[in-house]
Amino acid sequence: MKNDPLEIPRSRIWEKRNEHTLLRRIASEPLPHVLTGDENLLAVSALFQAGHVDAVVRVVVDPLGGGPQVGVVVSEITRSGWLLLLNRSHAPQRGESI
Repeated sequence: MKNDPLEIPRSRIWEKRNEHTLLRRIASEPLPHVLTGDENLLAVSALFQAGHVDAVVRVVVDPLGGGPQVGVVVSEITRSGWLLLLNRSHAPQRGESI
């Protein structure tokens, strides 16, 4: 990703929210889960570095006929990833009282 002077910088809070959303999406679909696109690659990289998923970078082929591209294959959600999902699902949502 190159720095675009017109691009609005994303906050760390937005990045964390994106990571949690992606982790929920991965958990709701069968594994292995293949992800492409810069935003997904950055989010899954952060999840991998935090120890929430096991994943490898591979060249993947678009099943709809596209050419090869870089993708991440998530093979497992780790115990800490499942605990994160469990804790987030029990946390009060915006507007709810504790």
